[in-house]
Amino acid sequence: MSYPFEAAVFAERNRNRVYEIVVKMIEEAARKNGVKRKDIAAKIGRSEPQVSGWLKGPSNWTLDTVSDLLWSIDAEMDYEGVFHSDRAIQNTYNESKVPKERARGAMIQEISGDYEVQVAVHG
Repeated sequence: MSYPFEAAVFAERNRNRVYEIVVKMIEEAARKNGVKRKDIAAKIGRSEPQVSGWLKGPSNWTLDTVSDLLWSIDAEMDYEGVFHSDRAIQNTYNESKVPKERARGAMIQEISGDYEVQVAVHG
């Protein structure tokens, strides 16, 4: 059985979310407290090139990596799990050409006799 594509996309999205939070925290620590990569490396017992490599992207991060980086700047993350079914439904927009009488309540733009319609679709 192969790893489903949807699972890989989901994992990548979550990895990127964590990466963005950690990097923003490190940038803030640098601005506020003058923290440098060499300070982070020294505090967690790693080399500066290794820390620099981690901060280029989350490709090989583990939970220990996240913990080490946050601990080195005296920070931590708050976590909350959310079921997809409990999330607010996001709107997406689909465009189609329909007769004016069927386009009630939609954003309408006339295009060569037809009407361009943008309709919010949930789900």
